[in-house]
Amino acid sequence: MKKEREMELMLNGFKMEVKGILQNFNEIMNATLGDTVTITSSEGSETRKLTPYDTIDFYQNEWCNTVESLSEIGIELEEDMVPILEKENHTKVYEELQRYASIAKSDGAISYLEYNDVQIPYTNICMEDNVEGNTMLIPFLGESIGNDPQAFILLKKNSKYKVIDKTGDMEQPLLVEIK
Repeated sequence: MKKEREMELMLNGFKMEVKGILQNFNEIMNATLGDTVTITSSEGSETRKLTPYDTIDFYQNEWCNTVESLSEIGIELEEDMVPILEKENHTKVYEELQRYASIAKSDGAISYLEYNDVQIPYTNICMEDNVEGNTMLIPFLGESIGNDPQAFILLKKNSKYKVIDKTGDMEQPLLVEIK
């Protein structure tokens, strides 16, 4: 009887910890953000108008903190978040688009990704997974994503994609969904 009571108390404590972590994240997501952001570096600090990219970065950082907090109590989300087959396809697409950017950069050019009849200039690209299993591709100009994201391309978790060399010069990839 005593062991059952201990297990029940332990389970209730665990539930309370999880609930607290998720409630904290929920409060952050529902909070009203200000109109400005202050960026501090070794060179000093700069205050400027808040952009949608700043908001996305803030939410992503808070989600990472939440995942880390859950991990500390034994809940690992990463393994179950993204279906393996689609993630492999999305990773291949990402790597291929990186290769196009690298080739264009080595030729002193900018790569132009075409997706849904829109041309998107980019010199670098990053890939982020979200909790639903979708993948976000973010082509940008410059050396880091904070400089100049050009677009946010959502690759759906249950879809496969391929990259086609549109012009034959390895600088203008065409991204298409395989139906």
